[in-house]
Amino acid sequence: MEQRSQFTFYESFYRAVSRIRKAADRALAYDAICAYALTGELPDTDKLPDSVAIAFEMIKPNLDASRRKAESGKRGGESKQSARGAEANGKQTESKPKANAKQEKEQEKEQEKEQDKEQMLLSPKPPRGAKFTPPTVDEVAAYCRERNNGIDAQHFVDYYAQQQWKLSNGNPMADWKAAVRTWESRDKKQTPQRKSPLAQYQRSAQSWAELAAKMDEEGL
Repeated sequence: MEQRSQFTFYESFYRAVSRIRKAADRALAYDAICAYALTGELPDTDKLPDSVAIAFEMIKPNLDASRRKAESGKRGGESKQSARGAEANGKQTESKPKANAKQEKEQEKEQEKEQDKEQMLLSPKPPRGAKFTPPTVDEVAAYCRERNNGIDAQHFVDYYAQQQWKLSNGNPMADWKAAVRTWESRDKKQTPQRKSPLAQYQRSAQSWAELAAKMDEEGL
């Protein structure tokens, strides 16, 4: 790949690199970008910090487009210099408006791509590798006991397994505990005066414990 003496460093490049927190990592990102843009040296992204590798991968397509554009312009300049004769000059003069219009369209497309990439860089991203794992019946049962809501864990798991763990709006479930709390809230609205079987049992056990303590005090 031919070496270059200069390249265009866009504002979006700066914004992407400036989001890297560590100064040492930012320096690595600048080195990787400059080395690739000027010499074509491709860094080993597996050895770079994740933040640096992500920034470079986002910027690399723009660097490739800039290099192709520069090389195309150079070849175009050489062909113009080799053209001879009035007829050839006349054809080149006629083709200039079309070439300018085409160049303007290409620049507009480049700007649109630049804006899209800038939006992607500035938009918050979900945690890397985050993936929803359906809970087991025991996990749901333990959480329901912790909240004392009386929800049938087996019914909960069977229901969402049948729905392929999707919510009523069709979106994939991200937090099954939130779904449990939704069921809990719904049950409270449907039966506001009725306590769950577990709550009734705990209340009954508490009453018997109080009665036994009182009998011990009175010597019965």
